[in-house]
Amino acid sequence: MIRIHFVILLFLISYSPLFAQKVQEVQWIDAIELGVKGQGWKTLLHPYDRLPEHAKGKVRTKVWNLSESTAGMYLHFYSNSPLIKVKYQLRFNNHLPHQTDVNTKGVDLYIKEGETWQWAGASKPYSQDVETTLIGDIPTQWREYKLFLPCYDGIAFLEIGIENGTEIKPFDSSEYAYQPLVFYGTSIMQGCCASRPGLISTNRINRQLPAETINLGFSGNGRMETELAELMAEIQASCYIVDCLPNLTPEQVKERSLPFVKYLRKLKPNVPIILVGEPGSQQKWVKDEAAMVNQLKNNYLRETFTKLKLEGYSQLYYVNGEDLIGTDHEATVDAIHYTDLGYSRYTENILPVIQKALDQKSSN
Repeated sequence: MIRIHFVILLFLISYSPLFAQKVQEVQWIDAIELGVKGQGWKTLLHPYDRLPEHAKGKVRTKVWNLSESTAGMYLHFYSNSPLIKVKYQLRFNNHLPHQTDVNTKGVDLYIKEGETWQWAGASKPYSQDVETTLIGDIPTQWREYKLFLPCYDGIAFLEIGIENGTEIKPFDSSEYAYQPLVFYGTSIMQGCCASRPGLISTNRINRQLPAETINLGFSGNGRMETELAELMAEIQASCYIVDCLPNLTPEQVKERSLPFVKYLRKLKPNVPIILVGEPGSQQKWVKDEAAMVNQLKNNYLRETFTKLKLEGYSQLYYVNGEDLIGTDHEATVDAIHYTDLGYSRYTENILPVIQKALDQKSSN
């Protein structure tokens, strides 16, 4: 028995340099050098904020705090490395009881295969400091990657690891066919309750259209505020998608939707605006009050849309909310927040409207 232990010890000692060499084969690149995408501004208090420095004090504190999460932000790059690793530190190490930690504070990797994006790997954030291999042991050849960042936490720093001797190159944003798509909304827009970041609506759309996507979803705080319209107008966008009904009462929809759209259009007269209705509580089939509230909100938003169209507003679109995520009531976690099925159905319904808006804008 002693002899066996001695042989094992000799084996470990003799091979330890090989193991050490394997660890040293990874080179780390600061993600900032690759160009973080999904941000509408360059002047930031923190490199992974979603709102610019001058928004602090202009928007409500809750909105500002939520903007420190990296929802919808991503890296877009090429590499010929046979492995992709990540090393990052979370700013807050949040945990939400109704969604996975992978979605809250994990990163999600996709590889382009032909004309489609295929899932490749995601991190499991066991602690505030994360280091993991997202994918390894793949043939050494050039590939195109997208790495989607956490939906409900912030990033203090992020590094990408590739094998020594291989390369990594940022995607040039000028290659996108369209200017950025700007999404403004609620916790659903921010990505609440998806299983991982790549499956939220804005990131699904990001993989479908050749455009940068900017996620201005603020949990509980998508309220059609003029301050947000002003900030949105600072972005050279190809289209604005406004989906705020879940955070508004019927009376607020009636009071705010018309002036909000008029103000945004005044600031950006040539950019399409898409208004999105609300599916409402998925208990509405058995709760009369929930059904009534949902109907009122959708009616008021539709009235705003109709009024503006009658006034001659062009490049204005409306997405019906009643069947946005289906009618079987199977697409939410808690009657409101979408599961992966809900985000899939949402994307299927809204994507053709976005494409139509982009096509009609191009033809004008």
